[in-house]
Amino acid sequence: AAADKEALKALREGLSNPDPAVRKGAIELFGEACAAHGNCRPPANAAALAAALKDPDSAVRALAAERMGAQDSKTAGQVFAREMDPLVKMLDKEPRGAKEEAAWVANYEYLGGIAKALAAMGNEDAGPATARMLGSTRLKVLNTAADTAPSVRSKLVPPAMIEAIDRVRFSKPGAERDATWVRLLKGWEAMTHAGTKSPNPSDPADAVRFVEDCKAWWKVNEKSWK
Repeated sequence: AAADKEALKALREGLSNPDPAVRKGAIELFGEACAAHGNCRPPANAAALAAALKDPDSAVRALAAERMGAQDSKTAGQVFAREMDPLVKMLDKEPRGAKEEAAWVANYEYLGGIAKALAAMGNEDAGPATARMLGSTRLKVLNTAADTAPSVRSKLVPPAMIEAIDRVRFSKPGAERDATWVRLLKGWEAMTHAGTKSPNPSDPADAVRFVEDCKAWWKVNEKSWK
């Protein structure tokens, strides 16, 4: 408790510094201090890092989010669930002009930090935010989700993965769409080990078959899957 008190004080002081590098350093030092007694994860530590999620620098936000993955998962999960919906909505919009493009890139960097935290948490607390990320219509966002979602053992995630796989089929055809679809297929297998027969990429009907096979597998295995 005493170590936490000192670490929290140092974090708050560091986050008030105008230099983003100093603020990032404060987050790293706080993470190291917490890791020294990782079996103790008070909600106050996660809440303190959550304060940095409003930082004007995207790298600071991303790092704070990532380090929250090692804190109290219930608190972190609630924060990420609130953050994910507006974040995905912003990323799903096409940026117009250099200013919006810069904001999009910054938000995507922040999303990456959250995704890493959700994968580190890996439990039901990470489920709502992960499922919402899989609900994105932006292929780049789905790439991140496909890579990290398999680590989240929440029953909200497999159905969201199936929906994402099915939705991507209707995206604009092209190499980017195909690459995202393949990543989602690999993510499904890594998450479930279902052994679902891969679809023939040149046969739309086989893609439908694959989705139906995934749904059937989940219906049979939902209660026992952990």
